[in-house]
This record gives sequence, C-alpha cells and structure tokens, in this order.
Amino acid sequence: MTAGLSKCADGTQLRPSVCGVANITILDTPTMPLNWAMRPVGLSRLQISFALPADTGAGTSAFPLLRYDFEYYQVGAEAGTTKQVQLGHTTVTHITEGLTLGEFYKGRLRAVNDADLGPWTEYVQARALLQPDAPGQVQAANAGSSF
Repeated sequence: MTAGLSKCADGTQLRPSVCGVANITILDTPTMPLNWAMRPVGLSRLQISFALPADTGAGTSAFPLLRYDFEYYQVGAEAGTTKQVQLGHTTVTHITEGLTLGEFYKGRLRAVNDADLGPWTEYVQARALLQPDAPGQVQAANAGSSF
C-alpha cells in the first residue's frame, strides 16, 4: 500500500483514512411556479396566486425552496420604478396594496432555492379597480300618506 493512503473494503484507496458511503442531494434550479395569476381585490389592491413549481430543484428530498420573488410595475410609469417583494417559501397568495386606482400593472414571479434563482414566469397584467363614482344627488319626494 502507498504511504498515507487507506485501502477500503471495495479496494479503492483514499487519502486521508476515510471509507464509507455519503448520501448527497444535488440541488438544481427550481422551475417556474404554476397557475400564476394576478387580479384586483378591492380599491388599489391586486392579489397574486400560484401553485408550487413542478420541480423545486431537490428531486425527492426535503422541500428546498427558500422564497418566491414577485416583481411588478405600473404600465407606462418611468423606468426604474419596478418593485420587488420577497415572499415566504410556503406562500401561494399575496396582496399588493397602495396601487394607483384604475392603473394597469404587470407582474412576474420566480421560485428561489439554495442552488439558484429559478426562471421568471411570463408577465401578467391586471388593473387596480377604479373608485366608484359618488352617487348622484338624492332627493326625497312625498308620495302622499294614507293614514
């Protein structure tokens, strides 16, 4: 045997003296979240909803997702006004508030794990609801009484 090497039961020689089996999980990039949608829910609010990615990047091992990144912007706004929100790894819905009434917004989503950032979904667009018009002037009319 060569000095400093150990001979394992299978005949391989290792340095330093280490023999055995290691279980290694190789993480891969997660795929995009599924069934991604964005819709208005009340004045100046949009809700996003989605399902877990088909592949979280961990094969059959424990759930490896760290978070989701949600990125959105107001259509027609100045460049550089994109906002990004980090959502917890168990989140499948989120409400974004404080949007401009009646304006259109585009958003996209991606999953993130220890290995890498997943690919972004396609952008979807939704409109923050318009504030309803104030009711017209209300007048009472006497229809007569029959007491």
